[in-house]
Amino acid sequence: MSTLETSSSRRKSIVLLAMVVLGLLIRLLSLGDAALTDPSEGRYAVMGQNMYLSGDWLTPRVYQDGELVPFLGKPPLHAWATATSYALFGINEFAARFPSFLASALVVFAVFLLALQSFGMEAAALSALLLLSSWLFFFLGNSCLTDPLLMLFVSLSMFSMGKLLFGKKPAEGPIDFRNSPWAVLFFVFLSCGMMVKGPIAIAIPGVALGLWALLTKRIKQFFTLPFLKGAGIFFLIVAPWYILAERANPGFLWYFFVNENLLRFLVKNYGDRYGSGHVYVYGTIWFFLISGFLPGAFLVLSKAFRQETKKMFSGDKREEFLFALCWTVAPAIIFTFSRQISPSYVLPGLPGLALLCGPLLQRTLSAEKREELSVRLLLGLKVIYTVLCLLVIAGIIFSAGLKTAFASLILIGLLSLASFWLKTQTGDREFASVCISLLAMVLLFSGVTMNISPLIEGRSSSRSVVEYVEHTGTPVSTLGFLGAAPHSAYFYSREPEDNLSVVRVQASELAQAKVSMLVARAKDLAEVQGDGLARFHEVAKVGKWVVFSSSGPASEAQQSTPPQNPEIPEPSQN
Repeated sequence: MSTLETSSSRRKSIVLLAMVVLGLLIRLLSLGDAALTDPSEGRYAVMGQNMYLSGDWLTPRVYQDGELVPFLGKPPLHAWATATSYALFGINEFAARFPSFLASALVVFAVFLLALQSFGMEAAALSALLLLSSWLFFFLGNSCLTDPLLMLFVSLSMFSMGKLLFGKKPAEGPIDFRNSPWAVLFFVFLSCGMMVKGPIAIAIPGVALGLWALLTKRIKQFFTLPFLKGAGIFFLIVAPWYILAERANPGFLWYFFVNENLLRFLVKNYGDRYGSGHVYVYGTIWFFLISGFLPGAFLVLSKAFRQETKKMFSGDKREEFLFALCWTVAPAIIFTFSRQISPSYVLPGLPGLALLCGPLLQRTLSAEKREELSVRLLLGLKVIYTVLCLLVIAGIIFSAGLKTAFASLILIGLLSLASFWLKTQTGDREFASVCISLLAMVLLFSGVTMNISPLIEGRSSSRSVVEYVEHTGTPVSTLGFLGAAPHSAYFYSREPEDNLSVVRVQASELAQAKVSMLVARAKDLAEVQGDGLARFHEVAKVGKWVVFSSSGPASEAQQSTPPQNPEIPEPSQN
């Protein structure tokens, strides 16, 4: 290769890597825009908040029926990460989501590096951009949930095994798993995953690698892994907290391993103490996997793409592609046999799908016959880009102001410059258009996040109604929620400058409820009988919430009655 070609390739690599970094920065800028949603985001945000404010780092706690109780459904690593983030950035939406963003960013680079090792810079950039631009990864992968951290440690486990299997050239001789630091890291990451969500962190890589070993007939090679050393690592990382948690909360081990991790696959109602999950038809997880990868999933519509898939699985990179395929389908295989699932359960498989599709897309763009891909993919992405761009800019102007709109236009300009630079470096209009279209989706998702934030506040969060109550100008010490208080209400009522207690009020308790203001949803109001609301008068409607102010003797008694909000526990002595 000539010096000129080397210089051009280096510049092209820099631009591609810069596009991946820019995509992550765009996501970071919109991280704190939307309100925390209920029930899941609010629940996990409050867990970290309770841990941070109380100093009890042993037992995660959550509000249930108005009482603060131990949360035995998940290990504490996510709560630890969230509490640490609050200590660094304060208690806010950005801090609540930052651990998930950091996890997602590391996953993007893990996929990038694995693809770079086996398929080259262009395939690596496409893999990273496909992952960044998939809507499920963008929205749920950066939410205050446990799944992004699970995705991180599953991905790092698979990354370690990928380096172990494919990092050594065949000419260097057989791979010795026993003496490789990647084998040690593999067990470290499995152990960390066990501290995020339990045995599923071991099951996903186990199914993926077991299936790959069967397909490639390399089962014997895995028996050379240092299992004894791995068991020691696992015990040192995992055992201390599980033992202490059982001592502090007798029955935890039985509930966690049997109810949460076994019975969910055997019975319809497996005894979840913290709310029932959504029940779907068996196999729905496969739909979540494919639809969650949109718009990248549109690639399968291309005949040229499918042709390259057949060639790749019969070529010299067959083992690498089977590795990515097994990684992709492992979560879906496991949760095929569970009806109580969530779309976020497929997050650990999306990095494998991106690793699979990036090189295939790169080969399709390099093939002689790519007209169909240009028509179906490029035109489709450009139409989406244009339509959403107009909608987002219009929405930003009317809801967030000209300053935000101007910033968005600058970003769009930077994307256009990057696209022009790619064209000049590669001479490949289709490749540059695909890269810029995928990155544009990240920008558009960020714009959508900013514009739907008011809608989320009114329908899926309590931020707007808590802020309304705090700024009414009337002193309010206790805010009652009729029926059940959403998790986000506890989060938003605990800012350092506020002194607002949140309580749960049943319909039968309205006459005696000592609350300054009452908040209710229409469906809860329908259950109120007789003159239950006689001592309250409606003052506002905020989204789905109706706000009432109290009056009469119970309101006056409130002045001398301590708040009913459960106290945050003192640090555990165990």
